[in-house]
Amino acid sequence: MLYPMNPGKYYLALIVLVLVVPVVYSERVGVFVEFPYGLESDCVDVPLGATAKEALEMSKFTAEYSYGGRFLDSINGLAGDYTEHISWWFYYNEGKATELSPVGITDYRIDGKGYFVYFGYYPYDESFMPKSSPKAVAFYDACPVNMLILRDVYVETSEGIVELTNDSIILGKPGELMRLHVRLKNDILGEEFDGEDQEVHGEVTLRLKDGSYKGDFSIQPDETEEVTLEFEFPYMSAGHYRGFLNVKGYDRFNSYIFNRRLVFGVKPEGSKQTPAVIQEQTTTTVPAEQTQANRTPTGAYIAPPVTQEKSPWILVGVLGGIVVLLMIVFVFVLRK
Repeated sequence: MLYPMNPGKYYLALIVLVLVVPVVYSERVGVFVEFPYGLESDCVDVPLGATAKEALEMSKFTAEYSYGGRFLDSINGLAGDYTEHISWWFYYNEGKATELSPVGITDYRIDGKGYFVYFGYYPYDESFMPKSSPKAVAFYDACPVNMLILRDVYVETSEGIVELTNDSIILGKPGELMRLHVRLKNDILGEEFDGEDQEVHGEVTLRLKDGSYKGDFSIQPDETEEVTLEFEFPYMSAGHYRGFLNVKGYDRFNSYIFNRRLVFGVKPEGSKQTPAVIQEQTTTTVPAEQTQANRTPTGAYIAPPVTQEKSPWILVGVLGGIVVLLMIVFVFVLRK
């Protein structure tokens, strides 16, 4: 016996088939390629569990393979030369050391945060081992993250505290002793990285008309440090002079990861323009999501962390969950 069809059931089935997508998550991975002329890199989003080959193919580089796609022949047209005993070599880094992979590019899988893959064009010896080693790089050299946050910058004068920004004017008497305070935070854990060996070190340099003042810092992950510099107000006649503040940060490989520069005004007392002087300093925690234009109630400049973009795969995961629920409803509808 033939039963009449219920069109509603089939419309629902069609909707389910259209919406069914795999529920997957993604990670950012750095892709480094060392050519004879230098090192290049790219940062790509790949599904969690993707292979090194898939990461390379999703990057800006072009590659060719042999043996069914399991052997890397060339990158950007540069192929190995067996008569010269030179070839491409594959390395990986999972947040610690960069190691020569014991498996091929189709077998190595990216399963965590902060991973990067490295391809080097190296000569090899009679035992078929590379004669060169990868350069000292880190994940954030390919996928930048904000490891250092400039919290507060202010100057103690005889009149009070002046927040130091690009718009500040500092007034003083020639030879007057002042103190510059710079508060910094190592925010690497805010990026969900393994905090091991992610120390940031660097220097704070203040340049005035009559000389420079410098202070060093070394900050462990998720900690804050204040650098204080004592200086004398420069000897100068009436007029306007510019001062410069530079803050530079480096990682454990001495890679240059952070740079901030402030240019401010310096005037001797007696000028008609008065500085924004505050009698009491307040420390305020400002949400990281505020824009760079935001300031503390006292006007301190705060550089917001560089956040990684939300992966579109997260939305795919949510849609996938909805699809699963629709499939369950669909099964019950068909059984009725």
